[in-house]
Amino acid sequence: MNKLIKKLRNKGLLKIILSCLFEIIVVYVILSADDVEMFGKIVCLVLWSIACLVYFISGLINIKNYKININNYTNIPNYEELDKEYSNSKQFSSLYIGDNHVFVISSNDFYILKLDDIESMLYLHLGYNYLKARPGYYYLYLKGKNIEKNVKIYFISKQHVKEAMDYLKSKNNNIVIEK
Repeated sequence: MNKLIKKLRNKGLLKIILSCLFEIIVVYVILSADDVEMFGKIVCLVLWSIACLVYFISGLINIKNYKININNYTNIPNYEELDKEYSNSKQFSSLYIGDNHVFVISSNDFYILKLDDIESMLYLHLGYNYLKARPGYYYLYLKGKNIEKNVKIYFISKQHVKEAMDYLKSKNNNIVIEK
């Protein structure tokens, strides 16, 4: 499970490095462009800098959540049992389903949820455009009254989402599938 939590930290470090690298490239390319007016250079530089700043902040949030999760999960009394359950869990994208718990890496956080706490799940198909031959992507949302925030999990295909939903449903029959 430490490997899974460290994956969140590495994701944050990668975001920080890529945003800094991209900002350097943007500044170099925009300032070396001779055929663009100064106003255009300033507008491009400001807009791309805002995008890089957002990505940089996202990386910082990943690292902050990594430290919080390490402290939260390694200090609980049954950590060894959770670690053993994680190593025996079945993986679907960034969702790991064990016998009693679900382990999730979302875009900027790590969750350990009890299977009994999950009351409903919903998947959404976003980003598709048949005119541009873009198939889109899927998000699976896990909800429950003991779950603070809805947990959002990224999937590439509908088949993978359906397999994960079916496996979750087989582990806990009380989960309602929302439409």
